[in-house]
Amino acid sequence: MPREREAPPTLNRAQQAASLSLEEAAGAYAPFLLDGITGSGKTEVYLDCACRTIARGRQALVLVPEIALTPQLIARFEGRLGSALAVLHSGLTDTERHRAWWRAREGSAAVVLGTRSAVFAPLARPGVIIVDEEHDLSYKQREGFRYQARDIAVKRAQLADIPVVLGSATPSLESMANAANGRYRHLKLESRAGSAKLPKVEILDLNRLALNDGLSAPVVGALKECLLRGEQSLVFVNRRGFAPVIVCTDCGWQALCPRCDARQTLHRASGRAICHHCGRQAPAPSTCPQCQKETLFPAGEGTQRVEEALVRIFPEAAVMRIDSDALGAPDEMARALQAVRDRKVDILVGTQMLSKGHDFAGVTLVCVLAADQGLYSLDFRGSERLFQQLSQVSGRAGRRETRGAVLIQTAHPEDPAFARLREHNFAGFAKEALVERQTAGYPPYVRFALMRAESTQSGAAIRFLQSAALAGEDLASRSAVEIMTPVPSPMERRAGRFRAQLLVRSKDERRFHRFLEDWVQGIEASRTAARVRWSLDVDPQEMY
Repeated sequence: MPREREAPPTLNRAQQAASLSLEEAAGAYAPFLLDGITGSGKTEVYLDCACRTIARGRQALVLVPEIALTPQLIARFEGRLGSALAVLHSGLTDTERHRAWWRAREGSAAVVLGTRSAVFAPLARPGVIIVDEEHDLSYKQREGFRYQARDIAVKRAQLADIPVVLGSATPSLESMANAANGRYRHLKLESRAGSAKLPKVEILDLNRLALNDGLSAPVVGALKECLLRGEQSLVFVNRRGFAPVIVCTDCGWQALCPRCDARQTLHRASGRAICHHCGRQAPAPSTCPQCQKETLFPAGEGTQRVEEALVRIFPEAAVMRIDSDALGAPDEMARALQAVRDRKVDILVGTQMLSKGHDFAGVTLVCVLAADQGLYSLDFRGSERLFQQLSQVSGRAGRRETRGAVLIQTAHPEDPAFARLREHNFAGFAKEALVERQTAGYPPYVRFALMRAESTQSGAAIRFLQSAALAGEDLASRSAVEIMTPVPSPMERRAGRFRAQLLVRSKDERRFHRFLEDWVQGIEASRTAARVRWSLDVDPQEMY
């Protein structure tokens, strides 16, 4: 049954300018990058665009990176449109998915909202495609049929001759480069909606501060003050479990996964040692298997340890942990987020699940406990991902009248990324990073393809890639393509399989794709291809 429509708020000047640009582009292909800081009201621009599209008798396709973001967007869209949407994501039953697919195809659904795979939904009368949090890694399908939903959305809009809107507070460097060279129209929302101000960011130097269960004295003090004011806080720990390392303080033994080149994480509540890479579980040892002494120590902090510490320090506070261990089904996540919005939670502890898209009116303090994980990543996108993640989680603070505060603990306060973060200057960070990428010959200025191989036999994967590299040598030299030397993957053994990878790159996009097509056909016809499991990932988002 149709519900009563909510009255739209009055858009500010920047939102009106963005909406007008989208309206003027209706009926023709036009790619837009909606670059708006956290809390700037990008969703209101999406809603206005969708309403105008529907008024013209067309449909809107809206993509979000994760299932957790769909309930709040569904509520926003249904409230504004006064009718139900067609929703598509992996948490639906086959029947629910079929019904949504059919409503999209026959045109009875004015808006189709979903995660990555919804980009393939059939539309009877396509009018606009909107990709929220366009920078998010979740849009890349990394197994089986590999694709980048954001890029498919752009291509689909081109084929349908309709506008496409890519929105983010921290756009991917690929999209920033496309905006800089004129391929995308750049729309900017540079201030928060209403009277809200960007939070004050403070960098805490861990070289000068002691930690107890991952919490420094300034963080504990800020949390206490927040509780006294009756406000909510968010503690960001991007690591599940109680402790990432179980180590013997006497002989140095560590709990390693027998199937991966990785340590097992202690989950103390269940008494299990779990590998977060292959999922292998075992009872957590109480004595050292090597020296038989009771000298095992859980080193490092995960969400469970921080949650326990906060409950102990603030016994009167309502502390909630949100991660994939605490919450499984999408409806559990929706209930937990609603509890936060209803002010039933004082301190929220969580992983990257909380870093994007959520609007918590009562949260005025965000504390980031371990900010250094991406600074020295093996992946060239590590610093970009770190800046995006910290910007996004910082943006959860102070989204209403009360200005928020963000405390970031780091052992490397001198890193330039933190100076940019303190200034909320993602554009400055992106500009510098793009210069570095261009100088080094990295995407978006050079196209990458990563061939991965794995086998239960040690050495088989690297031998296969060596033969593949040799087979493509002559073709590559004629195609302006560079084939790098095959190397073991950074985590060589995972789930009992030995892995290796081979990077191929070129500046000439057309010749690159022709080379890849011919090269792969030759490899598929070879005998060695059947002896290993292999894949080719074009424009890989992870380099391991």
